[in-house]
Amino acid sequence: MTAPPALITYASVVSRESVCIAFVLAALNGLEIEVADIGNACLNAPTNEKIVITCGLEFGAQFEGRLANIVRAQYGLKGSGQAWRSHLARVLLDDENLGFHMCKTDNDVWYRPATKPDGTKYYEYILVYTDDILCLSMNPKSILDYLDQRFLLKPESRGQPKTYLGADIAPYSHSHEPDVYYWSMWSHTHVKEAVRNVETHFEGLGLALEKKISTVLPHEYKPELDISKECNEEEVSQYHQRIGVLRWAVELGRVDICTEVSMMAAHCAMPRKGHLDAVWHMFAYLKRHDKSKMVFDSRSPTFSVKTNELPRPDWLDFYKDVKEQVPHDAPEPRGQAVELLWTVTMQGTL
Repeated sequence: MTAPPALITYASVVSRESVCIAFVLAALNGLEIEVADIGNACLNAPTNEKIVITCGLEFGAQFEGRLANIVRAQYGLKGSGQAWRSHLARVLLDDENLGFHMCKTDNDVWYRPATKPDGTKYYEYILVYTDDILCLSMNPKSILDYLDQRFLLKPESRGQPKTYLGADIAPYSHSHEPDVYYWSMWSHTHVKEAVRNVETHFEGLGLALEKKISTVLPHEYKPELDISKECNEEEVSQYHQRIGVLRWAVELGRVDICTEVSMMAAHCAMPRKGHLDAVWHMFAYLKRHDKSKMVFDSRSPTFSVKTNELPRPDWLDFYKDVKEQVPHDAPEPRGQAVELLWTVTMQGTL
């Protein structure tokens, strides 16, 4: 096996933003959504690599020791992902019974014009994440049934989505409109497992998460002003892992913690113990507030924003008269320019 060029190893997948837009489109156009998982996906595609093996006894005594060419994209080959993606793209494009078009802004979103029974024109969509198919149509079952003839769809994977790309998916109705359903996405399963992992880690340290938590970060905590002791190597590793978990929770719909996660992620290069404590605080918050959902409501907003009524806060409202302090473990200044900066900082100027 020779090293393949990068050109035949790259395989794109649908973006999470496209998935969110698709749920909104489904609500706007009254479309049904079904998902399916293609079994043995890569084995359907011809390989782009030149692979030769020496047959063993498992091929039969008459073939043992002979050379054989690999003609299908077997799992484990570097170019199999790209080979499968290209093969599926050709089927969606060229099959006369499908005839989908590739979206220019996201090459893993496919669409084709269709007409509803009442004559209304709309678009049917297929979103592809490797071998996971998300289909939007008035009759998505017919599209998936045809794909099942071309490929093998896992029967247990078909139906309305309950999870997709790690997010929990379900219909949602407002209390004042019990008969009107929208799609919703939330990260309950991911957050629950993340909190469980943190609690397991704390048990080994003889600690426990705080219980009475009402804010995402500790009250009036300003991470950019934290001058606590730097984290050791193990604590830095923990900090990076937990920030990654929190960022994924935001991706899955927890937009309510997006700002705070971004603030804490800015300190990944040199986290301090105060930063790590704030991250543990965020997991304690998620434990108490784990039911947040993102609902893809297709209705137009019924309120207007008057810009002259918006608050105009000053940075002094947030920082008040705080003075920046130099951490006790800050490096010694070297050079005239750094010495000048050091002098200004020591004087307490922000």
